[in-house]
Amino acid sequence: EIGRKIMVKDPMRETRIISFIGPTGAGKTTTIAKLAAVAALKKTEKVALLTTDTQRIGAPEQLLKYGRIIGVPTGVAATKADVSAFIKKYSGCRYIFIDTPGSHTGNGAYMGELNGLLSIIPELKFNLVLSVRERDESLHESVRGFSALPVDAITFTKLDESRVFGQMFGVSRRAKWPISYLGTGQR
Repeated sequence: EIGRKIMVKDPMRETRIISFIGPTGAGKTTTIAKLAAVAALKKTEKVALLTTDTQRIGAPEQLLKYGRIIGVPTGVAATKADVSAFIKKYSGCRYIFIDTPGSHTGNGAYMGELNGLLSIIPELKFNLVLSVRERDESLHESVRGFSALPVDAITFTKLDESRVFGQMFGVSRRAKWPISYLGTGQR
């Protein structure tokens, strides 16, 4: 019964530009690196990575390092103009994954920046990344806050660090957003 009610969606089938959003430490950067590695190395697709996280120390370097390991172009954008230039430069790529800084949903400036991405990339899809290690109330608070954006799907991470998974079903059902990916570990 539960299996029939779980909504599942692969955003990579429908779009080419996906921004991964969510709270700090949810696993956005690692998820992007994993998806990029699968797309570029296993499926031999052209992939580009972009980070708009210029606030956290070491954040740009982390994604740049993943990009070098995978062998895909990677950039850092501090402004909308930087984002626009990167998207234009790599318009021939099958996928462009955009990493964003993590933040709590009460941060109006952060939500404004994410909405601002839509003004320059109308085809952009948002994928909300949440850690299953978070408590139910924290997960639901994230869903409430990020529901101000057109979230396309949810990714749950850190399944290897938990023994409880029912919250994935509850969060997906309450938000009415499908689950796109499940992440385990750093590799």
